[in-house]
Amino acid sequence: MSGQYFIAGDWGTSNLRLYLLDESGSVVDERSGKGIGQLQPGKVESELFSLIEPWAEMHDGVEIVLCGMVGSTLGLKEASYVECPADKSDISRQALRFQLRGHGITIVPGITSTSPYGYPDVMRGEETQILGAIVTDDTFAQGTFLFCLPGTHVKWVLYVNGKITSILSAISGELFSVLSTHSVLFADATEYKDISASGFMRGVEQTLQSGACNLIHTLFSVRSSQLRGDITPEEAKSYMSGLIISADVVGAAESFRSKSGEVPPIVLIGDDRLSSLYGQIFDKLGLQFSALNGNAMSISGLYQLLQLSH
Repeated sequence: MSGQYFIAGDWGTSNLRLYLLDESGSVVDERSGKGIGQLQPGKVESELFSLIEPWAEMHDGVEIVLCGMVGSTLGLKEASYVECPADKSDISRQALRFQLRGHGITIVPGITSTSPYGYPDVMRGEETQILGAIVTDDTFAQGTFLFCLPGTHVKWVLYVNGKITSILSAISGELFSVLSTHSVLFADATEYKDISASGFMRGVEQTLQSGACNLIHTLFSVRSSQLRGDITPEEAKSYMSGLIISADVVGAAESFRSKSGEVPPIVLIGDDRLSSLYGQIFDKLGLQFSALNGNAMSISGLYQLLQLSH
């Protein structure tokens, strides 16, 4: 390492979060920037180095470890996917390492698997949060767990005896965003700010009554319920959120239900707002779960990967 510091970054499609960490993995400073999807081709490298310039000046040759879409074909340099089943050693061994502008850079590889439905699935970035969780708590060393990582593309990850074995993705966040701004369901593209608890739970109840497989039909009730005055425009997006998230949860729970009928203990990793919404549905369904902070798990996972490389 360079002195006692290194730089860790979670670089997704929508956001970049960079952290200057000391030798113990504690955050000394942090910065944010544009997501990979917001940058013009060829601008990824300049975005990174413009943001870390003050840190690089203080800590010459500081090492950088990055995860997320930065390792995709749109990112800084492509890091190949690791095939499931995969553990932390597989992820570390197949990480992409190279030198750039005097800095050693490590890019965490993504993970690929066959979904419970038989088609290929992938993730980039979420594997680092899972790694952060398993090094934080040795409870995960043995047994079966179902990780839920909410976001634009929600990831459900089956973790068995120390290995990631299967991935199931849902476009819940993106679906909500697209329908909120580009569909007939809403009269305008009013920003979705404060959640209406009653509207959200009404959507959840509708999904539980109609069945998750009928989401394509129940979504139109977002418009028809407003037209009839059953819900207000202010409640409508919360109602749609309840429809979409509960359909996601019910579908994933059924996909990973064991032959004995049990859903594995769920480990929820994300920001407080989204985790709260998923947690309400887990409670409603009687599903066992625990919750961890997404940023903290990313930092822990990135720190762990750097230690494994030395």
